Amino acid sequence: MDNITPETLYQELCKTVIGQEEYIKALSNAAWMHYLRYQHYKNTGEAISTPKQNILCIGPSGTGKTIAVEQLGKLLDLPVIIENASMLRGEGWKGRNVSSIITRCIDSAPDRNEEEAVHSIVVLDEIDKVFQSRRDDSSFLPVDNLLTFIAGSIVTHSDNNRNCRMDTSNLLIVCLGAFAGLEDIIRERLAGKTSIGFSAERPTELPEGSLLPYVTDEDLHTYGISYEFLGRISLVTHTNPLSLNDYSRILSESDASPVYQYDKLLYQTTEVHVDITDEAVACMARQAMDSNEGARMLARKVTDMLQPQLYTAADDT
Repeated sequence: MDNITPETLYQELCKTVIGQEEYIKALSNAAWMHYLRYQHYKNTGEAISTPKQNILCIGPSGTGKTIAVEQLGKLLDLPVIIENASMLRGEGWKGRNVSSIITRCIDSAPDRNEEEAVHSIVVLDEIDKVFQSRRDDSSFLPVDNLLTFIAGSIVTHSDNNRNCRMDTSNLLIVCLGAFAGLEDIIRERLAGKTSIGFSAERPTELPEGSLLPYVTDEDLHTYGISYEFLGRISLVTHTNPLSLNDYSRILSESDASPVYQYDKLLYQTTEVHVDITDEAVACMARQAMDSNEGARMLARKVTDMLQPQLYTAADDT
């Protein structure tokens, strides 16, 4: 992608991710600064590791948190490593260790080039599960190792006779999670205190809709995130619950539309077009609104509806 700026990244990401303008703008700003450091390193060999970019995005499942970062990696031509944080374990405990992420960065880089690997984009998905579990048993959880990893340090990993070492200071780290129950914490605070957010003014009554825009560090700490972890996060943002119109636009406008993806595959290989009526769009959008799956449900519904036609598509060409 040429002429990379926050605005051009935002415009490109909005072709895929619908209804999440605030998150996309925050992600575009962070990615642009990350890209500036990457280009400076490629041109001069000098690393500029500060300001460190660690983002925390909270929001319902299926609202575009992960796909936005995946698309960002394609735009910047940088490796994107998506790690399920809830599966990580502390060093010395059985399971996947935080340090193993560096091997995935190296393996995902072109020709395993470590210069590319140290500028990877790392997604710590379902990060909320780590802090939920911490309330019950912190013995095997990776919180302390995650603190070191996201702060930027030399991380080493040994596994199956392979020894890896990498500086995580130049990684763009994006922590994602649904944070179920966080809105209850925010609601309780808003109902009884005078402070309601990073810079927002106090409403005369509890706002309608999502309360995530009003989240504070104190709310996140009450949820279970330590101040040490929050101190390593440079930006907290959120995604919004999708509206009926958002679901319709995902089906009819987004580059990630399952209809568009099937159409692209089948037309380029068999010259068979896939299309969808306005009535079907409206019906699927309503079904998605009534589900807990978010936009993920749309792909499943489109796939299910296409099954009879897919079975005979090859014979019709």
